Amino acid sequence: MNKVLTEEQLKQLENYIAHVIETDGARGLAVAVINSEGETLYQRCYGFRDAGAGLPYTPQTRQGIASVTKSFTALAVMQLMDRGLVNPEAPVRKYVPDFPHPDVLVRHLLSHSGGYLPMRRKNCRDVLSQLSLPADADPYLSPEAAAAGRQELLEDFAGQKEFTGIPGENFSYSNDSYALLSEIVREYGGETSFAAYLDRYVFSPLGMTGSDLRLVFNTGEESKLYDRLPNGEMSDHWTPADDMGILPGAGGIRSTLEDMKKYVQMYLNYGRLANGSHLVSEYAVREMTRPHITCDLNAYYGYGLMSWATNGMTVWGHGGDQHGVATQIDWSYESGLGCVVLANTSQVTTSAISAAAMRLFSGYPMERSLEGLTPVVWPREKMERLVGTYTEAEENVVELGIAGDIFTVSIDGAQTIAYPINRHYLLTKRTVEDMTVEVHFAEDGSVTAISGGYRIIPKVK
Repeated sequence: MNKVLTEEQLKQLENYIAHVIETDGARGLAVAVINSEGETLYQRCYGFRDAGAGLPYTPQTRQGIASVTKSFTALAVMQLMDRGLVNPEAPVRKYVPDFPHPDVLVRHLLSHSGGYLPMRRKNCRDVLSQLSLPADADPYLSPEAAAAGRQELLEDFAGQKEFTGIPGENFSYSNDSYALLSEIVREYGGETSFAAYLDRYVFSPLGMTGSDLRLVFNTGEESKLYDRLPNGEMSDHWTPADDMGILPGAGGIRSTLEDMKKYVQMYLNYGRLANGSHLVSEYAVREMTRPHITCDLNAYYGYGLMSWATNGMTVWGHGGDQHGVATQIDWSYESGLGCVVLANTSQVTTSAISAAAMRLFSGYPMERSLEGLTPVVWPREKMERLVGTYTEAEENVVELGIAGDIFTVSIDGAQTIAYPINRHYLLTKRTVEDMTVEVHFAEDGSVTAISGGYRIIPKVK
């Protein structure tokens, strides 16, 4: 469906984008909608890549893509599968002999189902402070830095004492799993670094000339990164090193709107490039976009990609959020369309913009359907079991209380409400896009955890 928007529909979309920009405080943002032939059906850049200098955000502006990087990492693993070098069904120990958990398979890491609760976030400075690299060395190109990061990561895996379940049982977002996957690619991909592998086997074949995986850089089109300080003021002092691990498979890539359109087009064509060759096999793309595990209400995770259904189509893609970065890519095989949204400001609801654009250009109403998301009544005794504090090693803290027939919610200090929509899920009200939260019950009916933001967050006992 290559729908041409009416003037009224275009105004509706751009008014909504402006609403998200204003509500979330985005300094710079870019949106594009493409089809499988690579035609750009809509493209617009808003705001600035450097607000202080008055430099506009452009299709060539480079910024981090955060966790959209995970799709590249999964793609690299599937390329190695095509070459017979890595088997997703094999134990991780086959490729990382000192990995501490023999029952965890590569596909469990790819689908965030290895059983791991979120681990304490570390940035690359934690590791670099222990090494004697030259001042101008890029850690992402350094085998020594990768080896040190790998050792620390394996120690963290070995230190896990509580698990979400047996491998393959439950979904819980794991940055550390993707960090380890990038190390497998580095070791078995034939290059000295994960960054070099992506340069040769992904960026170059796709013609993504504005994309890389580096911490040391200096380009004229680089965007400032904007994030709010605890006092509410917006800061632009953030750098990728402030929020990146030493093994960068979970979120280290920087790219541009123009490059990410090429990347999404490749998926719309099941791995085929414009010249007829394949970046990765069609089978591999179908495995990446096959529902491997439930990750949210009516949503599923494949390999480095997740799906959601709306109207007459299933949408695949991924989002990301870091200090100074918010991103979303989406596409649908039913509509033949894809969308890219990049923002240089953290916690911008790029997913809502992408969803609205995907619906509108596919011939559906722009607004999200509320079918199945209306309140239901829970017994008071069941509601009371949820009351308490939930937290995990990434230091997300959620407090649940009761006010009448609804829940009061504090998420890292921000206040909102939630209400039950079925036996196991709550709908949490957010400023731009509401969020579903799953409640995990034990056999005796007690509450053990909630799943929010794709992470299982245990209840404090």
